[in-house]
Amino acid sequence: MASQYHHSLRFDDDRCDGCMACMRACPTAAVRVRKGRALKLEDRCIDCGVCNQVCPRRAIIALTDQMARLPKFDCTVAIPSPALYAQFDPEIHPGIIASALKQCGFDDVESMSPACDAVTAATEMFLSEYRGQYPLITSFCPTVVRLVQVKYPELVEQLLPILSPREISARNAKVRLSGDKGIPVKQIGAIYLTPCPAKIVSILEHPGMEQSHLD
Repeated sequence: MASQYHHSLRFDDDRCDGCMACMRACPTAAVRVRKGRALKLEDRCIDCGVCNQVCPRRAIIALTDQMARLPKFDCTVAIPSPALYAQFDPEIHPGIIASALKQCGFDDVESMSPACDAVTAATEMFLSEYRGQYPLITSFCPTVVRLVQVKYPELVEQLLPILSPREISARNAKVRLSGDKGIPVKQIGAIYLTPCPAKIVSILEHPGMEQSHLD
């Protein structure tokens, strides 16, 4: 695979004690231990995060952007993953979370629900006309896409050619805010909020797209 492929996790040599927990757990044998420190085989890593979950030393760190980057945009819109809402108690409804995100510094919040409905409709339409080989595989999870690329390259053509809800939400939010505020789309930052660090892979690598709509 290309050496410039962006991964969502990095190993911290200062914390690692070479216990091999990550190596034993890795589903693609992408971890080796050399001289008492774990190292990652870039071409085998699928960014599943299993190593991060089992590391007792917290020596595996998820890569993400910091809130300090928000001021580079004239306007910022938060796009929360549905999984984010599920981490709160039922009485903390989405409106409260949206209000909190604006207090954190975002100018607007975009719900992914309309995009999820649109993707469902597009998938049903695609399947009704599809006459090719099965199975078909969702392309929305970057870990699944990477697993197919690394271990099952013969299935790459079976990935669904449909944009993910997060990309559709980002595109729609930018168009809407550009019209409402008179700001060029490129000056609007669409920020995806998710507990899954692997999603940053699809933003930096944006498979099947010239550039991600997410920033």
